[in-house]
Amino acid sequence: FAESALANIKRGKSKSGFSRQLQAILADKDRYNELKNITVPTLIIHGTIDPLIPFQEGKRTSEPQVYVTAIVIALVASLETLLCVEASDKQDPFKRDTPTNRELKAQGVGNLISGLIGGLPVTQVIVRSSANAQSGGKTKMSAIIHGFLLLFTVLLIPSILKMIPMATLAAILFVVGYKLARPEIFKKMKAAGKVHFSTFICTILAICFINLLYGIIIGFIFFLIINKGKLQTAEESNAQ
Repeated sequence: FAESALANIKRGKSKSGFSRQLQAILADKDRYNELKNITVPTLIIHGTIDPLIPFQEGKRTSEPQVYVTAIVIALVASLETLLCVEASDKQDPFKRDTPTNRELKAQGVGNLISGLIGGLPVTQVIVRSSANAQSGGKTKMSAIIHGFLLLFTVLLIPSILKMIPMATLAAILFVVGYKLARPEIFKKMKAAGKVHFSTFICTILAICFINLLYGIIIGFIFFLIINKGKLQTAEESNAQ
C-alpha cells in the first residue's frame, strides 16, 4: 500500500496532506522500515540464543526488590488470566468451564521455563483466545498448534516474519477488539440497569487510560461505593 501510494505521489495523482506525510516517511529509509515491519529479536535472527540468561546476573538474586517484582508480576498475570478465562468461557459456543487451577499451574510452569531462557512472563490473552474461537477453534489442540507455529516461525523464518506489516496486525486487533466490544454489549449492559452500566463504563475508561489491573480495581471500588447503602441493608437483614 505504501509503495503504491508513493508511486501515485510521484505521478502527481495525490496531493493530500496524508500523502505528503507518507512521502516524508518513505524518504527516510530507517523510519520507513520501522513503520513497515514487525520487530524480531536480533539474537534470534543471528541464531545465537543465550540459554539461562538470568543466571548471568546471579548476584541480583540477593536483592529483595527482585522477589517483590516477581510476586507482583505473578499476581497481575494470574489475575489477567482468570479474567480472560471468564471472558473466554462466555464466548465458548459449547458453554464449557475452564479448570482455573490447571490453567494457573500451566501458566506457572510456562513462566518458569520462559524466565530461565530470558523470556517475558506469559498469560492468557483475550484477543488471541477470541480470535481462536472466532476462527472455528473448538479444542485445546488449536492453542497447541498456535504455539508451535509461533515457535517455528520465530526460529526458522524470522526474516520472513519481519516482512509482516504492522498495519496488518493492527487491522486484526481492530476487528477482534470491535467484536469484543460491539454496540450490542453496551446495549445489554445499559438494559441491566444504571448501576451495572455506570460500573461498566467506569471500568472501561480506567482500563483504557491506565491499565488492566488498575481498571479492575477502580471498577470494583466504584461498584462498592455506589452500592454501599444496599450492602449495609443486606447486612442488617442477615443480622436480624
